[in-house]
Amino acid sequence: MSALLRLGFVPDSNPSGGSHLSMYRQRPEGTKDVTVIILGRKDIPRGTLRSILKLGNVSESEFLRAVGKRR
Repeated sequence: MSALLRLGFVPDSNPSGGSHLSMYRQRPEGTKDVTVIILGRKDIPRGTLRSILKLGNVSESEFLRAVGKRR
């Protein structure tokens, strides 16, 4: 979640509760990138992470830079 925060995502102010958190990032042109993450999981399965990044319009390299890993 902290990597998404560094990429400009913010938690949805109207969460539905439960085990998922909806986050969004406002784009300069007015559109929003939205993604959903699983709460309470230390490790997220690779396929789930790819889906999260796809929903949020985040490339793998952009995500790796945000977590501090070079690729």
